[in-house]
Amino acid sequence: MNKILINILHIIIIVIEIIFLPLMVFACFAGRIMSRRFDVGIGPEPLINNFYHKKALESQGFKVETFVNHLYYITDKFDKKFIFNKYLSLIIVRILHLDFYYSVFNYNRLYIYFNGGPLMKSKILYKIEPFLYKLSNIKVLVMPYGSDVQNLDKIHNNLIFKNAIICDYPEQFKNQSILRKKVELWSKYSSFVVSGCDWVDHTPFWNKLLVSHFSIDLNYLDSVVRANKNIKNELSGRIVKVLHAPNHKNIKGTSYIEKAVLKLQKEGYRLELLLVDKCSNEVILGKIEESDIVIDQLIIGWYAMFSIEALACRKPTICYLREDLYSLYESQGFFEDNPLPLINANYKNIYDVLKKLIDHPETWVSIGIKGRAYVEKMHSIEAMGRVFKKINEDMSEG
Repeated sequence: MNKILINILHIIIIVIEIIFLPLMVFACFAGRIMSRRFDVGIGPEPLINNFYHKKALESQGFKVETFVNHLYYITDKFDKKFIFNKYLSLIIVRILHLDFYYSVFNYNRLYIYFNGGPLMKSKILYKIEPFLYKLSNIKVLVMPYGSDVQNLDKIHNNLIFKNAIICDYPEQFKNQSILRKKVELWSKYSSFVVSGCDWVDHTPFWNKLLVSHFSIDLNYLDSVVRANKNIKNELSGRIVKVLHAPNHKNIKGTSYIEKAVLKLQKEGYRLELLLVDKCSNEVILGKIEESDIVIDQLIIGWYAMFSIEALACRKPTICYLREDLYSLYESQGFFEDNPLPLINANYKNIYDVLKKLIDHPETWVSIGIKGRAYVEKMHSIEAMGRVFKKINEDMSEG
């Protein structure tokens, strides 16, 4: 009975979407002749990247707004929130798509992810979303963040990672068909495609290759870290604190980290494993400052925001780097003047790598200095602002 009601509801929503399509088309044409308030709108996926990307763009003189239609626990620092109670959200966002109309009338450019823009959760309208924005003369930059592009069928050179995804998210394969369609759709019909990280395995095309598009506000980070310095002085003592964020336990190789730490503890090493999960970004930054060593992940094969934050805090940071990915980015000159300072480790050698690092604390300061310098050059607001400025110029010319 429940399945029948759900199917009926889906049909009703599809009919409503078809009915409202002419109004959407009219809004797109109307948006073309309007003076929009913002150069760039970033959303609606509520990622902390958006908060930093806004600052990067603003550093280059762009007027930017972030917008979301749902939230995660990591942060709620977004400008425009199309978030209501359960039933209002169903009507206003999922059926009427108010955030789509807002974007058409307010943004000259959109920065989105491969799961789509405001129509991402529609039943059929997502299939024509790129064309609606073309009608409205809005340039769309699309970039990956992870699960929006992870095609299980394309993971051939890291089957351990594939198994980890299946273990952590056994339902993900059910969405693979829509995922593949969206990746192909936005790769073909967006104005500009950015790729990087291990996402290159899953994106068929890109206009711009980056080591990763993540940016970070170092002034903001330093202000949070300063606020937590007393915690470090109180708790650190002589015990080595190793930090890990097991938000995806299999994907990050948490069990291998726990085994390595336990083995070292049994051998007499004074160390403590700090696990932080499902916390706000401010709490995570405080834990990074409290720690001596940070371990990101041992399975995926490239680094992301957690490693960047740890490097920016001058912490020796361990992360698995796939050889083929390193070779790709090295061949494109990303590490010529600023070598990647992450300490490479995998599930097989994490004990040895961690032991060596703990045995040589005299190296921690120099490693930390190199990490901070790398982030300043590759991921700071200023560095990524220059990248985005060039991309916006290229989109305007295209």
